[in-house]
Amino acid sequence: MRKVLFLITVVGLLASLVSAAPTCFNSNARKQEVFTHAGHREPHDDSGIIYLPPARSRRSSNLDTMMEELIRKEMTTTFRDSNYLESLMAKVCDVDASGDFIADCEIKILTEPKIRVIPTKSISKEIVCTTVTCHIGLEESVSVSTTNSLEVSMSITAGAKPFGVGMEFTVTTGYGFSNTVEESVSLSYGFDLVRGDSGYIGMVSAEVSAYVRVEGCRCNNFLCAIQCSSSGLKITEDGHHEAVILKDGTPRSYVSFVYTN
Repeated sequence: MRKVLFLITVVGLLASLVSAAPTCFNSNARKQEVFTHAGHREPHDDSGIIYLPPARSRRSSNLDTMMEELIRKEMTTTFRDSNYLESLMAKVCDVDASGDFIADCEIKILTEPKIRVIPTKSISKEIVCTTVTCHIGLEESVSVSTTNSLEVSMSITAGAKPFGVGMEFTVTTGYGFSNTVEESVSLSYGFDLVRGDSGYIGMVSAEVSAYVRVEGCRCNNFLCAIQCSSSGLKITEDGHHEAVILKDGTPRSYVSFVYTN
């Protein structure tokens, strides 16, 4: 989904610099050389996404730190463990769309839900500015996934409802949770670089994550349910229950250029 890194070319500037640098732009190459110049775009907060201009002091770890600070300031919650557990059991243990259910179901909360950072990830290939100034534009849709969305162990597909029942944001309105471990969002970002700058466009987001233990038997008939405990079929699986943090329906994120030089 990393589709479009577009160029806005100022003909006069490009003509004066073309002899001093290669004039190719290969969107399939690992490094993308950019030969453009345009006005600067100031940071703004459009509810979910906060766009930041490049700053040489801002690197990947600092984006993570900025999100940690945003979580501390805006995402304070109160947690009602009994409400969360009751809702989680209703979602995980009951009959699903395929007719399966968990017999003799028990759930233990090993780590209660907590808001935390989804670490900075690259949403572009490497960008290299080879002219006096460059303007980079990003227009595409990306997926924001929770940290453990690809885990091999049991996937707790309970969605957002248990979090919504058990947790309440107490500082800022407009916050919520995604129904799945992945949420798509459209980005529109422009920024300026100078000659020699290299790096990538990075994105950092937030998630809610709990670690739970589910005990029982996966069944699709009552005979299985009857035999669950008596036949020793009961199993124990640990897994994450996670969702992306949303602000007014959009993943709450910072997007910025991350320097690698």
